[in-house]
Amino acid sequence: MYTDIRKNATPLSKFSLFLSFVLFLGGYLLIHLLTADVSFFGNSIYYSQQARWFFQNGIDQPVIPTPLYTGNPSVFSLYLACFWKLFGKTLLISHLAMLPFVIGIAWQLFLLTKRFIPHKYIPVALLLLLIEPTVMSQVTIISKGIVIIFFYLFALNQLFRKNLILFTLALTGLIFTNIIGMILVISILFSDLIISTSVLKDIHFFKTKNLAPYMIITGIIIGWITFSFFIQNRPPYTIPDFNATHEFASFKQILLNDLRVDRNLFNFGRISVWVFIVIYFIRWGLGNIHLHDTVRILLIMTIIPIVILELSLMFYTVEIKTRFFAVTYLLGILLFMSMVSYIENPFMINKKFALRISVLLLLTGHFWIFNPGFSQDWDSSMAYLPYVKVSDNFNKWLNNSPVKASEIMSPMPYKFRKATYLDENLKNFAHFSDSTQKQYLYISNVMERYPELNKSPEWQSIENFEFWWIKARLLKKQ
Repeated sequence: MYTDIRKNATPLSKFSLFLSFVLFLGGYLLIHLLTADVSFFGNSIYYSQQARWFFQNGIDQPVIPTPLYTGNPSVFSLYLACFWKLFGKTLLISHLAMLPFVIGIAWQLFLLTKRFIPHKYIPVALLLLLIEPTVMSQVTIISKGIVIIFFYLFALNQLFRKNLILFTLALTGLIFTNIIGMILVISILFSDLIISTSVLKDIHFFKTKNLAPYMIITGIIIGWITFSFFIQNRPPYTIPDFNATHEFASFKQILLNDLRVDRNLFNFGRISVWVFIVIYFIRWGLGNIHLHDTVRILLIMTIIPIVILELSLMFYTVEIKTRFFAVTYLLGILLFMSMVSYIENPFMINKKFALRISVLLLLTGHFWIFNPGFSQDWDSSMAYLPYVKVSDNFNKWLNNSPVKASEIMSPMPYKFRKATYLDENLKNFAHFSDSTQKQYLYISNVMERYPELNKSPEWQSIENFEFWWIKARLLKKQ
């Protein structure tokens, strides 16, 4: 556990701090509410499928059918179902269910910024945190991503406040999201250990009181694994439709996974932040600048989760998503701002210029679109939003078309139309591997898992739906 080590600096007035937080929170709320009509997207459709089952069969049923079980705890889906029971099963209500976590993220980030960044730089730090592309996109999506970010930041703040009860609660929240949450619990343990012993020289870290939260969490993990094996009859953290993600990777695949992690860190405009961080440490290595203790702590807090996540994922044929590392992007920004705050000339260029470049690149990061041969990770920036318009146009066309939904195939999880739009009047598509008798295939460039379907001579395009950089097609079998 730690004490506040901020450098003495001329503080902002209470009103200025309050105004900075209000504008920061207002930015998140505005983004969240303006996208309150966005349907479930990507893997979040699976959570909607589970929530629909709880809603229809009762929220007191802890065991869900095997076809719906993803191997991850179903607490998030149960939470959605409870919201639907209370307020109605609509997309708006689903987005409002995410609102407490959005507000919580804003508050936790504000607390961390106050702890590590001198008051003078708090407004610009909050601006950089607000416009971070991957976190901003998660704010617009009904998914576990936003829950993971909240509980991780909450855990860090309670660690610094020495509140063991709330710290344990935060770790429990992470455990009951998915495997990424569990891995991040391990990263918190190692961050806590390294900061306590190497920076703060805390010889009392290994006392039972400090280790109690981790022992409790270990017991919860064992309990969850037991439940998954013996009650759900499936190993934990497995997804029936994507079993390949649990196979060991070849040496080439391991190298590619490592490159994907590097790309995730630099992607969507974050490259400027990391380049300046690297310049700082090169100058420190040459003995040109001093390494402030705040910088040391934030460096550990940023690097450890990156390393733990990478080591946990790179040896499997898992699709390493940009959003998995979302908390590290926020901590990287705080690390960058601590360098700006405590050193007069940290990057060999004007600090204001470095800040302007970073703001500009993060803003443009939402519009970084890659060629079809490269994974876009659509839910990792606001670039996915045009898909909502394309999807709506397709649904309108389908309503007025002789083509029936029962005749259409589509890749997982986009075949689950009822779960995507929370409309029980819609018919789900068939999965393209379920049947070879369907005449039509709906595909788009956001369905990156199956790019070969777009090129198959077996199918001919009969309708195209486009909006900005999102393209969808309805294909007919020849």
